[in-house]
Amino acid sequence: MGIKRVVIRNTLLYASIVLPLLWAMLIWRPTLGEFSSLLPNLPAKMTSMELSPLFLSLLASASTFYAGSIIGAVFEGSAKELLVGSLYAASFALLLSLPLIYAPGSEVYSSLGLYILLSFLTLILHNVASTLLKLRGLLSLRALSASAAIYIEGLAISRIIDIALRNPPSLLPPDLSRLLYMAMTASALLTLPSAFKGSRSNTLASIGEASSKYHIIIPSVIVVVLYFGYYRESLSMLLPSLSPLSPYLEWMVITALAALVYRGARRSIEVSALDRVGDWARHIQEVSTYRGERLSELTSAMEEFITQGRKERLILLLSLILHDEGLGEGEVEQILSPLLEHRERPKPLLSVKGRVESLERRDIERRSRVLERVVERITTLSHRPISVEGVEAK
Repeated sequence: MGIKRVVIRNTLLYASIVLPLLWAMLIWRPTLGEFSSLLPNLPAKMTSMELSPLFLSLLASASTFYAGSIIGAVFEGSAKELLVGSLYAASFALLLSLPLIYAPGSEVYSSLGLYILLSFLTLILHNVASTLLKLRGLLSLRALSASAAIYIEGLAISRIIDIALRNPPSLLPPDLSRLLYMAMTASALLTLPSAFKGSRSNTLASIGEASSKYHIIIPSVIVVVLYFGYYRESLSMLLPSLSPLSPYLEWMVITALAALVYRGARRSIEVSALDRVGDWARHIQEVSTYRGERLSELTSAMEEFITQGRKERLILLLSLILHDEGLGEGEVEQILSPLLEHRERPKPLLSVKGRVESLERRDIERRSRVLERVVERITTLSHRPISVEGVEAK
């Protein structure tokens, strides 16, 4: 379906929702009592309640969702994904929170709606900040943003539980909101060292990697705080025979969690190191002994450069081949200079749909011309010809 048709369709759907809502808000202005036939056992004090807050919530949610759908249909790029996701999340947040915020005569519901809106806005803002900081390469600030978001989420969730569960069930701790606030605050502090994740020091990098395991740290801290804050004493009263064994069991669980975090951190460090060296380094260790195998990989390296713009493996393979032919470093650098000087053009963060595909086709043509110049220099050497079977300049 073309962009124009998608925009027209979404606009018609939006108009079919918004126009009745505006008519109901501005002209009809119904009350809940007018729907009493559909709502049996409706309390008398609620019959005069106006439905304008609900219509306003639907209008704001639909407008935000419509804006996201239009941006998604017209634009493309990493910024488009960020904007569309944020607008869709904001639409859902408004739909849940605004009816509570504008509920007449109830400060409890209003506070509940505000904290729900705060929790959603925190997630949305963190997602936006995290993406922008990642694009800028500011990984330390990205880690600080994550810790701040964890703390604010903990504050909002604890207040939501405090308002919604004034009388919690018997299976839950009576001070559940306080315990969750403590757990999320501790999680925010424990994840702060993730700012050292990209440090050159192996020790700091290891600490940063371990602190960046949010999916392990946050649930673990919540479980630990709930256990020591409430369930430990309850279990001791329920099963007195386990009391002498509880310290050993607790240390076993803590050690297992620490080992899990450490193992994940070590694996991440190994992967990060491999990424820094490049996949081609591992590849050349496998083929450097046999020249024939090295030449057989040249075609795929050329295709990888033309289609994806990755030139490291191609430069390495060509350098080894030329060195084997007796060329010095200066000659090799001169021959490969078009490839060494090639720089990828940055992709636009936000562009009209179809523009990125056009730019990608131009980049492929540009890379092909660079590779043609390099191959032409190799084949016109005054030295003996270099035979590379199966390789063609694209």
